[in-house]
Amino acid sequence: MKHSVILLQTLGKVIIFTLLISTLLAPVALAQSEEDDSGLMIYEGVGGDFTLTSHRGTPASLKDYQGKVVLLFFGYTHCPDICPVSLSYLQQLMGRLGQEVDQVQTLFISVDPERDTPEHLKNYITHFHSSFVGLTGSAKEIAQVAYQYRAAYVRQEVESVAGYFFAHTDYIYLIDKIGRVRALYRAESNTLEQMTEEIQRLIAVQNS
Repeated sequence: MKHSVILLQTLGKVIIFTLLISTLLAPVALAQSEEDDSGLMIYEGVGGDFTLTSHRGTPASLKDYQGKVVLLFFGYTHCPDICPVSLSYLQQLMGRLGQEVDQVQTLFISVDPERDTPEHLKNYITHFHSSFVGLTGSAKEIAQVAYQYRAAYVRQEVESVAGYFFAHTDYIYLIDKIGRVRALYRAESNTLEQMTEEIQRLIAVQNS
């Protein structure tokens, strides 16, 4: 009986999460404007500036990285699968960018502020790449940024040492040098070759 209740609760959360993703991402699929010379779309009404706390313990805003292409990802350090895979993917991407690597900044926003303190984030995120920046904040601040980017996450209590996990969207947002969302990537469906080529093309257009 106990296992049946847990199963029903889990299924309920999965359904809620699926509906939440559909609701949040529907505008993303529709709100696109004409491309520029990079060939990438501009996602209108998605994204925008924000200020959170970096893994260095100092305030960090998206506008601090204007002049760079930003790769933005929502996750958490206790994530058992999606986050380490995606961050490893971004780590490999950095190695492919060559001279353009200095014009690209990866930001990792934790949806788990309870456990992901700046110090913990630092130990985690710099393991993947020394240039990566981890961001945290209050639950309210993080929820606001997630809403801006149409990202979804749901806390799931589990009977294990971990205590709880998060089901969350796994999109990597490509943001251009003036802060506009230009592409949504996923490690499982977008190749490193595609991402590298598009990022380098975007940099070239915005540098011209």
